[in-house]
This record gives sequence, structure tokens and C-alpha cells, in this order.
Amino acid sequence: MRWLYFMSRLAFVSNIAFILCLVLRYRTFMEEKDLVATLLILGWLMPLGLNAIVNTTHSILFVAGKRELSPVPQWLITTNALFFIVQAYLFFIA
Repeated sequence: MRWLYFMSRLAFVSNIAFILCLVLRYRTFMEEKDLVATLLILGWLMPLGLNAIVNTTHSILFVAGKRELSPVPQWLITTNALFFIVQAYLFFIA
């Protein structure tokens, strides 16, 4: 289950990039175009799919009663789930 821990951490980093992309949407504070392009890819394209995979896997483990097999801390699971809800709202509803 180390792959789940890695994917959860990667989703968290993508969520931080998502926050930076939201800030970039209203205010430009970086002049490096390459850095902005990388940040946009990491912040807009990756987090929704990555969070969907991670949260689905955590939900399956929780329903199956095998939560103890997951090496991921509870705060990381909760944070990724909250970010997923916000991202789904912003991408599909707003």
C-alpha cells in the first residue's frame, strides 16, 4: 500500500498547486512563463483525477473494513477529501 501513500502525497502537492492556480486566476505574481505553465498543469489538470482515484481507494478500504492496511495519516485523507469536494464544485458547478 505504499503506492497509496505516494499517490496521497502527490494529490496533496497537486492541491497546493490548485490553490496557487486559484490565486493566479485573479492576480499575477509570477513573471516566469515556464513556471506558470507547469503550475497550471499541476494545479488544474492533475488534482481532480488524482483525488478521485485516491478518495475512491480510501473509500473502498473504509467500506471493506481494511482501513488499517492504509499507511496514510488521517489528516491527509481528510484534506484530500475536502479539496476534492471544492474542486468538483469549482470544475462542474461554478
